[in-house]
Amino acid sequence: MTNFDIFAQIISEASGKPLEEVKQMTDVIFKMAGSSGNMYEKVPDDKAQELLTKLRTELPGVQRWLVEGGLMMEADIARATGNMN
Repeated sequence: MTNFDIFAQIISEASGKPLEEVKQMTDVIFKMAGSSGNMYEKVPDDKAQELLTKLRTELPGVQRWLVEGGLMMEADIARATGNMN
């Protein structure tokens, strides 16, 4: 398992989106950003499970982060299109 796999799994669980959909979308974002840091580095199985367990306790915060990000994106789109309702 890689850091990317762990990240995608948590985003999938927090968002309710299918894991493969999250992986495809996240992969595109990292490629567009031009840097993925250590996201594709392999993580030992025991450490991966430890990280998943810890991050699962933070799912409400991850969900809040996703909602806030979505609201910011909507506001950016509204400003860009002059559609401020």
